[in-house]
Formats: sequence, structure tokens, C-alpha cells
Amino acid sequence: MNKIKEIIMKKLTAIFLALTLLLAFSACTQKPLGEVNTSPAEIEKAIADALGDDYLCNMDYDEEMFFSNFGFDKNKIESYVAKASMMSTHPDTVVILKTKDGYADEAVDILNEIYGNRIRYGRDYPMNLPKILAARIIKCGDYVMYIIAGGYYDGTDEEESAKFTADEYKKIDDAIAGIFGKAPENLAIVPDGGYGS
Repeated sequence: MNKIKEIIMKKLTAIFLALTLLLAFSACTQKPLGEVNTSPAEIEKAIADALGDDYLCNMDYDEEMFFSNFGFDKNKIESYVAKASMMSTHPDTVVILKTKDGYADEAVDILNEIYGNRIRYGRDYPMNLPKILAARIIKCGDYVMYIIAGGYYDGTDEEESAKFTADEYKKIDDAIAGIFGKAPENLAIVPDGGYGS
């Protein structure tokens, strides 16, 4: 009887230790947003690496064009990366900001206004529309991201197109999670309206 109790105690101890290690590992992978110290360039590189050859943002916005086109307050941006595809047929755009205190929410609003205009244009000229509709606007503490990126689906099957697009954005979400500990909520707002509205 004592032998059985001893075996049960050893198994319970092993289970307890395994759970403790699992919880400790989980805690280590969750980085509080305030403790992440990275640069927009490092975040952009992680996204580019995740997408590989399907990362089509190969042109940097010059500073004057960036601030005039996007409308951000230059004094409230600590650093940024802003890239787009050189091919006008691709909507791919990646903007990553490190904002100064209190500007992140306003930056999200500005990006949603730009995104709304991009969707309205995309509905008139629906090439790559699934990629545009799945765009990410993300806020992690003082970091703000606007991401339309991923490979181009060359086919006509709507279900396959949706799956392909979801898979591409999962790579992006996973890259961001690798930096911030989790993939934050997507704050992109898709405006109402059908094609041509």
C-alpha cells in the first residue's frame, strides 16, 4: 500500500513540476508592451522576413512625401519606417511608427482615415481587394502599424483567395507576436459600402 502511495505521490509531483514549468515558460513569452524596446525598422524587417519573397514593399517614402501624404504631426513621431510597392498595381504599404507619449491613438485615427480612402478606391478598382480588406492597423503601446502586405493570389477561386490572404496575414501576426508577446487587436475599420461607393 505504501508503494502505491509513493508512486502516486511521484506522479503528482511530476505533473505539478510540469505545470509549473509550463506556466513559467508562458510568463516568459508574454512581454508587457511597455517593456518592449525595438525600432520600427526591426519590426518591418521581422514582417519582411516572415513573408520572404512575397514581401513587395521595396520603395521607401521620402520624408517630405510621407508627412504630406499621411498627415502625421512630425513633432510627435520619434521614428518611423514607411514603405510601399514600386508597382502601382500592388497596394502593399507598411508604415510603422514609434510615437511620442499620447499620440498613438491619434495616429490610429489618421491611419483609419487613410485606410477608408484606400478601400473606397479599391472597391472601384477591385484588384487585390481581399488583401486590402484584411489590412492591419495595430497599436502596441507607443508603436502604431499600418500593414497591407503579402503575396499576390493569382487565381479566380474566392475561397482559395480568402484562405491565401488569411495565411499571409497570419505570418505577419506571428512576426508581430514574436516581438510583442502576442498579436494585438486589429484596429482597422472597414467602411460600409459596396463597390463604387
